[in-house]
Amino acid sequence: MKLYQQSKFHPINITDPYVIEIANFAVTEYNKQITSTTTMLKFEKVINAESKVLIHG
Repeated sequence: MKLYQQSKFHPINITDPYVIEIANFAVTEYNKQITSTTTMLKFEKVINAESKVLIHG
């Protein structure tokens, strides 16, 4: 059994190009898995982002 020490969530910069890339990737991957009856998503912008560190120990 693995135990993790958790930190609190911390806000991150929503204009960081890496954050935008990850969000766009998530939308793209979601769209790859949807059925023809489901509406595809379109990435527009990141409006909120938070990070949480997990420490194994």
